[in-house]
Amino acid sequence: MRVHGASRAALAGALAVGTVVVASCGKDATGTVQAGPAAAIQLVSGDQQSAPVGTELPSPIVVRVVDAQGRPVRGQAVSFRVTSGGGSVYAGAANSNDSGIARERWTLGTSTADSQRVEARAVDNATGAPLTFAVFRAVAVAGAASRIDVTPAELRFWLPGDTGRLSAVVKDRYGNVIPNAIVTWRSTDTAVATVDASGRAVGVHDGRATVLGAVSPDAEDSTPVSVDRWGVVSLGSWSTCGLMVLGELYCWGDGRFGKLANGSDGGQQSTPLRVAGGMLFRSVSAGEYETCAVTTDGTAYCWGYNALGQLGDGTTTTRLTLARVAGGVPFQIISNQYTHTCGLTPSGVAYCWGENSSGQLGDGTTIQRLSPVQVVGGLTFSTISAGTGLTCGISISGGLYCWGRSFGASPASILTPLTFSSVYVGSVSACTVTTSGAGYCWGENAAGQVGDGTTYNGWSPVPLAVVGGHSFQSITVRDYTACAATTTRTGYCWGDNYYGEAGNGILAGPALLEPTPVTGGVPFSSIGTDWQRSCGLASSGDIYCWGSNASGDFGDGTTTSSPIPVKTIRPGQ
Repeated sequence: MRVHGASRAALAGALAVGTVVVASCGKDATGTVQAGPAAAIQLVSGDQQSAPVGTELPSPIVVRVVDAQGRPVRGQAVSFRVTSGGGSVYAGAANSNDSGIARERWTLGTSTADSQRVEARAVDNATGAPLTFAVFRAVAVAGAASRIDVTPAELRFWLPGDTGRLSAVVKDRYGNVIPNAIVTWRSTDTAVATVDASGRAVGVHDGRATVLGAVSPDAEDSTPVSVDRWGVVSLGSWSTCGLMVLGELYCWGDGRFGKLANGSDGGQQSTPLRVAGGMLFRSVSAGEYETCAVTTDGTAYCWGYNALGQLGDGTTTTRLTLARVAGGVPFQIISNQYTHTCGLTPSGVAYCWGENSSGQLGDGTTIQRLSPVQVVGGLTFSTISAGTGLTCGISISGGLYCWGRSFGASPASILTPLTFSSVYVGSVSACTVTTSGAGYCWGENAAGQVGDGTTYNGWSPVPLAVVGGHSFQSITVRDYTACAATTTRTGYCWGDNYYGEAGNGILAGPALLEPTPVTGGVPFSSIGTDWQRSCGLASSGDIYCWGSNASGDFGDGTTTSSPIPVKTIRPGQ
């Protein structure tokens, strides 16, 4: 029995020794198996969450540290570090609990464009050496609406019923765009008839309006912004000027006689060059070798060739920079061509100056004037046009009056009892549009520029109806080509087409005796024409030119001519 008892004691001793050995290989004193060193970090929860920028995720990010056999590791130091997105974590480190779990709180960065990531890394408790890591990802979405960027905030309407398309970008306080935000529109100006849900504003003639977009009372933008679009285009001989809707004036093309107002007598400019002085303008008229414009405060300036006093500064000195028109008369619009200039005051009173051999100044004489003189007759006008030896205007009541050439030295009424909305006098012909949209032209017709389907030699003072039954906004005729835009924004040209100035895609083509569509389908609100080329103002606010571009007249950065419309460069693009 002692042997037996001794055997039992020996067995117990052996078992005791075995327990110690096992404990040193993975069990504690209670017999619980201990985990080995950290071999992996498992993402438990909190991955792929989403929250507004700059806010804390709704749930903490949670990891489990395990050894190579997948057993939880207790007391393991885990660091949490933002690796992308610019956010922050609360503590930056935590020790795993009995279940191997470690937690942290995560606040996202402020940009929706950034990738949001946090790395959880287990490190050796003694040395701090990295052991293993895992990555949490989150999506930052835009926060509450804080502001709206409305483009353009300010619109200019040039014709009755013009429309402008506004766009609104809603942003949170960090500048992140909020997609699919519902924007409501309103206008502070009666010039805007309606603004629909998509931001389509309908305005009245020559109205300027500020339009507001809002998603909430504290998220509204009504700050006017620069509208990057052309509002007026005017053609001189081998040069062009364009007026932006907020008043910046640019010219390009042939620079002889200082036509570009850049202080130079010569050279070419194939891209729009802002007229020196930094002033803002409301109207511009490019003539043969001179240009005139009216600032927003009504001051008239002219520059270029001045041998006959057409600049109106009291001299016959050619000006390479802006010269102020003498007399201090405030003007609304101005018109010039070749040797004389005319302008209208805000109340519609007409003044003219320059050469007067045909009575084109309308002051009842044929005396040359170096500064503005008032047109006789007591009429007030809505528009005026100065051509070669002839001036015409539309009275406030819609009557058409002309003076000079065969009409005499004071205004004479023609085409009564019709009423008119626009008139344009060129070098050898003139055209007008009735209030119902019918076109009439007269003068020389050697190339069919009168548009009645015929040609004739000589100069006729009898206006003839333009054929085709079109309803025009306006007609421009200079030299031997006429162009027009209809009330449906279709562009037409007729007359001479040797340089492709009719825009029908044909170079050196035959003369067109009736209105022919401008190729390309661009919708135009107005079209002007001059020596060898034409340009139109598109409904988009772009300028397109066609015909000869030998002097950089198109403003497209080249001197390449084209019988189809070519877009002029917009400043800043």
